[in-house]
Amino acid sequence: MQMTQPNTEESRAVGVLLEQTRLDTAREQRVHQKATAWIEHIRGQSPHLMAQLLSDFGLNSKESWALMSLAECLLRIPDETTALRFAQHMLQQGHWVPEHSSPADWSVRLTEHALQWGQRYLQHSELTWLHRLADPLFLNTLRQSLHAMAGKFVWAEDLASALRRREENFSYSFDMLGESALGQHDAELYLNRYAQALQTLGMNRRPQHDSISIKLSALHARFEAGKDTPCLPALIERALWLAKMAAQHRIDLTLDAETCDTQNLALKVFQALRRHPDLSGWDGLGIAVQAYQLRAPEILKKLDDLAVQQAICVNVRLVKGAYWDSEIKLAQQLALAQYPVYTRKAHTDLAYLACAQQLLRSRHLRAQFATHNAHTLAWIHEIAEGRAYEVQKLHGMGDTLHKLHQAETGCSCRTYAPVGSFDVLLPYLLRRLLENVSNQSFVAQLALPELDTEEIMADPRLRTGTHPSPGLPPPYLAVYPLRRAQGFGLDNTAALASVAEALAHPKTPDQAYSLIHGQPLPGEVHTHHSRADGRILSQIHWAEAAAADLAMQAASLGFTAWNATPAMIRAQCLIRMADLLERDLMDYISLLVHEGGKVIADALAEVREASDLCRYYSAQAEQFLAHPMILPNITGERNTLHWQGRGVFLCISPWNFPLAICLGQVAAALVSGNTVVVKPALQTPLIAERMVRDLLTCGIPSSALHLILGQSEVVGDALLRHPRLSGVALTGSTQTGQTLHRMLADHHRAILPLIAETGGLNVMIADSTALPQHVIRDVMTSAFNSAGQRCSSCRILFIQDSMQASILPLLTDAVEQLVVGDPCDPATDIGPVIDLKARDTLRSYQRELDQRAERVAMASCPETGCFVAPSVHKCTLDTLPQEEIFGPILHVVTYPLEDLALIHAWIHHSGYGLTLGLQSRVPEQLQLAQQPWPVGNLYINRNQIGAAVGCQPFGGQGLSGTGFKAGGPHYLFRFAVEHVICENLTSLGINTELAQDSPPDAEHG
Repeated sequence: MQMTQPNTEESRAVGVLLEQTRLDTAREQRVHQKATAWIEHIRGQSPHLMAQLLSDFGLNSKESWALMSLAECLLRIPDETTALRFAQHMLQQGHWVPEHSSPADWSVRLTEHALQWGQRYLQHSELTWLHRLADPLFLNTLRQSLHAMAGKFVWAEDLASALRRREENFSYSFDMLGESALGQHDAELYLNRYAQALQTLGMNRRPQHDSISIKLSALHARFEAGKDTPCLPALIERALWLAKMAAQHRIDLTLDAETCDTQNLALKVFQALRRHPDLSGWDGLGIAVQAYQLRAPEILKKLDDLAVQQAICVNVRLVKGAYWDSEIKLAQQLALAQYPVYTRKAHTDLAYLACAQQLLRSRHLRAQFATHNAHTLAWIHEIAEGRAYEVQKLHGMGDTLHKLHQAETGCSCRTYAPVGSFDVLLPYLLRRLLENVSNQSFVAQLALPELDTEEIMADPRLRTGTHPSPGLPPPYLAVYPLRRAQGFGLDNTAALASVAEALAHPKTPDQAYSLIHGQPLPGEVHTHHSRADGRILSQIHWAEAAAADLAMQAASLGFTAWNATPAMIRAQCLIRMADLLERDLMDYISLLVHEGGKVIADALAEVREASDLCRYYSAQAEQFLAHPMILPNITGERNTLHWQGRGVFLCISPWNFPLAICLGQVAAALVSGNTVVVKPALQTPLIAERMVRDLLTCGIPSSALHLILGQSEVVGDALLRHPRLSGVALTGSTQTGQTLHRMLADHHRAILPLIAETGGLNVMIADSTALPQHVIRDVMTSAFNSAGQRCSSCRILFIQDSMQASILPLLTDAVEQLVVGDPCDPATDIGPVIDLKARDTLRSYQRELDQRAERVAMASCPETGCFVAPSVHKCTLDTLPQEEIFGPILHVVTYPLEDLALIHAWIHHSGYGLTLGLQSRVPEQLQLAQQPWPVGNLYINRNQIGAAVGCQPFGGQGLSGTGFKAGGPHYLFRFAVEHVICENLTSLGINTELAQDSPPDAEHG
């Protein structure tokens, strides 16, 4: 059962909102009457296209899913073969004749008729030359219907056409693009489009005062949380250039709202513009505020204070928010303490009313209400009491309502009008529109004949009730029944200040030793330096060969007592360790940055993963190991299955995840009843020493856990050949895994378990249905995060040849934006590789690759230090690497659609089988997920790194590992040995089970 806990911050906020938005009975009745009249009038009209289609087929139906996929994808597929394949599959998904359909306009009828005709064509077509000749006609008809559909949402494909479509009684805010910039080229292109739009609009000004909306994410590719340093100066400069141009032409300019984690950055830009002397006296600058943000009232207060200071009016477009699903997902991914947005639709509607009230009470904020909700508009009109305001609508939605409102109230109305090519803007707009036509939205409910007016209008105060719903459980409780370690975003300035303090003063011991029975073991001393700033961290005592025997003997002596310790008690030690990791989060982040060279976000993620592994394995032990399993039996017998520890486990951990992998191995072995000898990587001994000391303070007895800090050539053989060894857990290279496998077989009579997670030659495959921007974001994360030093990192990207022209320039642009440098700086994307040897090996490989492949892109990086510039090379199947390249190097291969089977064969032939990414909207391509791709983890339409504990168990096959998967439900069993006890219950001559159930005359039988 999933844990639930009140979302306390949301509950408190909603309680305040209920108090703030209370109206007396007479005013509530006026709102109700006006909203009812508007709704009944609207329901007599034809609904807008999206609401009609979703009403006809149902939002959650396979038809609606197929329709959305067609609209999002078909117009942008560059090759006819893939487009035909895609359309065929989508039209075969459902029944395209709605059972009951209300009157519709011509575009709805055209779309539905095209879908019906297309399905009939496919049902009766055969693979003949005649039908193949008809395929272009089929595709063209379908595309024309989608163009008609697109025209309902995209105002025009260029600004000149947009200006010709303007209506006299409406004003417009023109939005010039959809997706964010991925690089410098993108940003300059969008900047020039905005500038050209301002000039064109300036030459065609009207009394209705049209405006331009801009997205800051379009002006700089690094408009991201925590990226103030590389982003803010250039972003302000570009926005200022546009603002000056807008002021010159007397055009209003609005900064659109984007994600919650970039809100602070957007406010900094807005404040810089508003305070710039060249813009003093100009009151055309505005900003959008999202009511679904819990901090919306605080943002409005800041804007009001700024306007008062500047003695000028500020335009504020109040929206409900269009990124709700992604905000919820990100909060859960980061395991935040609270969601940044309201988690119930009624709460957002209520917050909108409170924010509207706050806007109308301000003398310096010019209210612009963007809504399609009749009750909301009626409520705003009631409380405005004659104060001026503007209402806004998205093109293609709310036409009838806004004309009614304008006619009755005299308030001005502005249409938010997207301008751009259909194939670029439609995918973006569909994602936005789906927010407005969700099952609970006013717009969608209008088209549902089974709902009466009262249900549609529903006052959010009534839907919320006197006792507010707590909404979703907090993000750190929302994934599975265990509490996860809380994280923070890089927009959290307080957390970043704590990180900076910890980084400035790392808590490292002057001397670090191997630990036998918890006691330090002196050895040969080596100085250990920070990979971040070069400072001396500690003096490390490397163990001698004799230490291996001491550790194994000590662990063997401690096994019996630890194995006899109840599993529940062992599990509680892990819970205490998880708590300690969260308490000392900043110390561990500092260690991971300084010793491991990790950037802050990666260090945070690793500490959280380590804590989650402790909680997960603790829960698994309590569920499966604490009590015997009762097995089926014949009458008179009892069969039970028990788990015990195997003995002494050797845990060999890598440097790339020196905390999460090391602790995951150790925690699993310990909680299963084994004693453990830990042998961490040479490069990261301090993290292992701190981890072991903390485990000892959490209740693990010193007889059960021992640490060896030493060189493999000195202590490795002695550990692996020791007769007391009962099993090995290894994460390392494939070569190391194979060496250990042979050594264990050669030197032990028993067949010892080797739990190995080794390397991967990981692939991502993208076909021409995938959205290029999404492919770029996912492959950039997969290939270059952690400097490519993850076993799951993407090494090879296969892209369909028809996508080459769109993918490669975007990829080049994105790579050139990467910041390689000091991992202590939040602005850094990629820190150092682990050591100089790794740096030299990778740089040498890049030079060699330049000779046999085409270099597509390379980022800049410092010449000194352990840095490697991320690079992209275009290869062929013959020039691809045959073994793992452990660094930020991506190989790209183009392929024709018919060669997909060759890629499958190449992956099989490579022998590696760790991760694979598929990027496609074609279901046949995704159905390959059901075929035996030889990989442990398959990721579809997302990046392929960062497996979540308990959700995405991680591990490979073939050259990539043995299983079972770490962080999964079967991992602990590999560390345990099974014992079955079969007991005869009739040894005294009576079967009590049968005696209880025997018939009355059994004794006379």
